[in-house]
Amino acid sequence: MILQRVVMPVSEAVSWTVLGDDGEPIEPVESYLSYLAAIGYDSSAAQLFVQFRTVAVYRYFRVPYGVYLDFMAAPSKGRFLDWCVRPRFSFQRVL
Repeated sequence: MILQRVVMPVSEAVSWTVLGDDGEPIEPVESYLSYLAAIGYDSSAAQLFVQFRTVAVYRYFRVPYGVYLDFMAAPSKGRFLDWCVRPRFSFQRVL
């Protein structure tokens, strides 16, 4: 999975989406994000990427794949981020 920048053709508005290994948007991710715009994971570096609707993107380091899977399955992404990711993993603002 990768976090992909998207530019709308007419308005030129910038957004972000999560693409699967086939390069197609992952619809479940798109449908349930509220104040989060996208979630991505780099398994080779064990890094979690979270983009907020404000366009800010954060990278969380040394996040096990199981935590990412739990994050994606959580009914509230915001609560999971606040309770299970932010307190446990170091992070850096990317954008």
